[in-house]
Amino acid sequence: MRLLTQVFELILSIAAFAAVEAVFPGELPSTDWNAAIIRGLAFWAGAWLRSFEAGRSAWVQAIERTAMGTGLNLLVGAALVYTELLEPTPLKQILIGGVLSGALVSVVEAWRLRQPAGSVLLVGRSSLGERVAADLGAAVIGVVGPGSKPLPPGLASLGDIGSIADVVARNNVRRILVAGPRGEQDAPDQVPDLAMVEGWTKAGILVEDLPTAYETLYLRVCSEGLTPSEILRSPALAASPAMMSLQATYSNLVGLALLITLSPLIVVLAILSRMAAGPGPFLDHVECAGFQGIPFQRLYFRIRSARTGKQTAVGAAIGALRLTGLPQLINLVRGEMAMFGPVPARKVFSDYLEKTIPPYSHRLSMRPGILGWTRAHLSPREGVREEVLQLEYDLYYIKQCSPTLDFEILLRTILRVPHLPRRSPSA
Repeated sequence: MRLLTQVFELILSIAAFAAVEAVFPGELPSTDWNAAIIRGLAFWAGAWLRSFEAGRSAWVQAIERTAMGTGLNLLVGAALVYTELLEPTPLKQILIGGVLSGALVSVVEAWRLRQPAGSVLLVGRSSLGERVAADLGAAVIGVVGPGSKPLPPGLASLGDIGSIADVVARNNVRRILVAGPRGEQDAPDQVPDLAMVEGWTKAGILVEDLPTAYETLYLRVCSEGLTPSEILRSPALAASPAMMSLQATYSNLVGLALLITLSPLIVVLAILSRMAAGPGPFLDHVECAGFQGIPFQRLYFRIRSARTGKQTAVGAAIGALRLTGLPQLINLVRGEMAMFGPVPARKVFSDYLEKTIPPYSHRLSMRPGILGWTRAHLSPREGVREEVLQLEYDLYYIKQCSPTLDFEILLRTILRVPHLPRRSPSA
């Protein structure tokens, strides 16, 4: 349903810009379908970055999606016009097309969210399962399966695993979340029969384990309820060598081009920050854990005084412009960092967390990135305070790494997309 809705919204966006161009024959004698497709696609991509959520004002969300889509539309259009790949479009047409597209896609999203989602049935007792089901916007009819943990108020026990077929038949169950044990620890009395699951799937009932539902909903890997051995054995959490090679190619090329282009700015800011900070090197550095734990010196501008340790005026200005980490382009060209990847962590912290949180070692299977999926969702302060949450986002990036995901990270960083709704792993 969600995929079909997105395709339909894309078609509506393209049709909206084509209709606007057709309505203004004095400015464009005929409908330019190429321009309409490009404008509609750019608007749809921007609106898609802002998730439409149940429970919030539809008007507010429509305005947000229209602003996001129109902003990306203007950026893409300006770049294509500058490179002479697209004819200039009057600003009035872009704004009218954006408002019309925003109204259409928001109506479609509001209709989709009002459709009955059916009920969710939990297999196995899990407080995390209840929270995930609640955030899916569907009612939890109860839990089947054994368990010694008491159920929270409002959640009923519907019997053992043998009664699951009757429970599904009597209720409008559209989704089944299996929250019981996994792997070789599975027991016949704790998971549904395989043939039964196949029958439900054919009937249109979605059956999935809790970590999969968690990952789909929150866009991060689920760490709660998984044993260290289960995570460490998962090949899906290891970075793909082919994808790492592809990423290294365009990452290094982009990094080299940016370093050459911005080198005068880096030199000027390094000199100014050095003069303001006092005696010492032109660039500051901190030892971080790189690929496979190999340490490297991550570079950044000096923003604090060598005498007092307080932030200088030049450092405050550089920080306000979000340029403190610009010298990391040198790390990128050296091959110590990538354009996109997990958040770089100090070596001493990384060594400690690797011993404390066993899955943490998976973060070291890729080079740390200047930009990343974690930074697109968490502020730096949150990332330091909630290491497990940061790890979940990093592992999701490693698992789903692709050029399209890198492009989404870039768009979220440029457009400053609001953080997605999230819950702490321990919530």
